[in-house]
Amino acid sequence: MHPTTSTSGRTRITFAEAFDPKDNALGFLRLVLAILVVFSHSFTLGGFGIDALEAFTKGRHTIGLVAVGMFFVLSGFLITRSAAGEASVLRFLWHRFLRIFPGYWACLIVCGCVFAPYFAYVEHGTLLRVFSAPRSSPQAYMFHNAGLFHLNGLSILGVLNVFPQSIAGLLSRNPYPFQINGSLWTLPFEFVCYLAVAALALFGVIRRARFFVVALFVILWSLHAYNYLWPKSFSHAFSCAGITMFIPLGLFFSVGSLCFLYHEKIPCSSWAFVACIGV
Repeated sequence: MHPTTSTSGRTRITFAEAFDPKDNALGFLRLVLAILVVFSHSFTLGGFGIDALEAFTKGRHTIGLVAVGMFFVLSGFLITRSAAGEASVLRFLWHRFLRIFPGYWACLIVCGCVFAPYFAYVEHGTLLRVFSAPRSSPQAYMFHNAGLFHLNGLSILGVLNVFPQSIAGLLSRNPYPFQINGSLWTLPFEFVCYLAVAALALFGVIRRARFFVVALFVILWSLHAYNYLWPKSFSHAFSCAGITMFIPLGLFFSVGSLCFLYHEKIPCSSWAFVACIGV
C-alpha cells in the first residue's frame, strides 16, 4: 500500500503503513498502563483516599479505569488483527484460550496455595482455619473460579451463583478488605470480547461486513452515554451489574477493533491522536 496524498499536496501516512507488527512500542505502552493501574489501586487498597482523576471527576473515573480502557483498546486492535489473519475460527479460539487460561490458572494456584496460607499464618498463627472454611477455602476458591465466569463473585449474565470474593475471610482488616487479587476482574469481560470477535469472524463480518462493527460501536457508545447521563434510569433498565460493567469495556474494545478494520484509512497525525484521546 502506498502513502496517500492529501489535497494540500502533502504525503499522508496511514496507520496501516506506520504500524510495524514486529517493531513497535506496544510492550512499553502495556508497561506504562500496568504501572498506572497499580498506582491507582494503591490509593484504595492502602487506604490513601482517591487518585487525582477520581477526585476531579467526582468518582466517575479513576486513573486505573482509564488505563484498563486503554488495555481493551489495544486488545481490540490485536485480537481483531489475529482473527483476520487466522484461517480457522477454532484455531483462533484455541490461541485465545492459551493466551488466558494457563496463566490465569497458575495465578489462582499461587493465590490459593501460597498467598492464602501465608496470610492465614500471619493473621491467625495457623493454617487449619483457612483450609477448613466450608465455602471459601483456598481449594474452593481455585475450583469455583477456574471457569473464569465465577471470578471474584462476578456474574456476567446475572444468573450464575455468586461466589465469595475472599478466601476464608482473610485480609478483613485491610482498608479494602477481603480482596485476593481482585484486579483479575477484567478477564471475564475480555474473554467475552474474544468470543464476540470469533462470532464475527465465523459469519464473515471482519472481512466482508466491517460496517457491522461500526454499528456495534454506536450501540455501545449510546448505552454508555445513557448510563453516564441518566445512571438511575439506566440501572432500572439494566439491573445486571455485569452488563453495566461490560458496556464501557466492550466500547473500548470495539474502538480497537475499528482501528484495525479501518487502519488503511486512519491517518497518522496529531489531529487523529487528539481525536482518539477525546473519544
